[in-house]
Amino acid sequence: MGRRVGVVLLLGAIAITAALIIGNAPKQAEAGFTSEKVKALVSYLEGGSPYNLKLQALEALRKKTDSGVEGELEKIAKGKDTRLAVAATTALGRKKTTKAKTSLKGLLENTKLKSPVRIGALSAILYGWKDKGDFTYLSSKTKGNAKLVAHYTRTKSKLFATGGE
Repeated sequence: MGRRVGVVLLLGAIAITAALIIGNAPKQAEAGFTSEKVKALVSYLEGGSPYNLKLQALEALRKKTDSGVEGELEKIAKGKDTRLAVAATTALGRKKTTKAKTSLKGLLENTKLKSPVRIGALSAILYGWKDKGDFTYLSSKTKGNAKLVAHYTRTKSKLFATGGE
C-alpha cells in the first residue's frame, strides 16, 4: 500500500512539473488570454488528482502573474469541491490585487455558494487588505447569515483592537 501511495505522489509531482513547464517555448502574448501554463494547472486542478497535489497546483497557480489568473481562481472557488474552493479564496487573498479583491467581493455576495466559501472570501478580504474602510461594506454583506456575522465580528475584533466601524 505504501509503495502505491509513493507512486501516485511521484506521478502527481511529475504532472505538476509538466504543467509548469508547458508553454516555456516563446509564444506570442495575447492580451486577456490565459497562458498555456495556467491552462495546464487549471486542467490539473479539475482532474481526479489527489487533494494534496491539487493544493500544490493551486499554490503554483497563485504565484502566476499572467492575466486571467484571478478569474481562474474565482472559477475554482465557485466549483463543487468545497475544500478546494476555500483554498482558492485564500489564494485570491494572497494575490492582493484589485482584481482579486473584486473577485472575493463577488464570492462573498454570491448567496448560492456554501458558507465555508463565503467565509473564506470574507477572511481573505479582512486579512489580505486589513482595510477599515471595508467595515461598512462587509457589515452590510454579512447581514442575514448568522455564520458570516459571527465570523466577521470575531475576526474584526481580533484584527482591529479598536473594533469601531
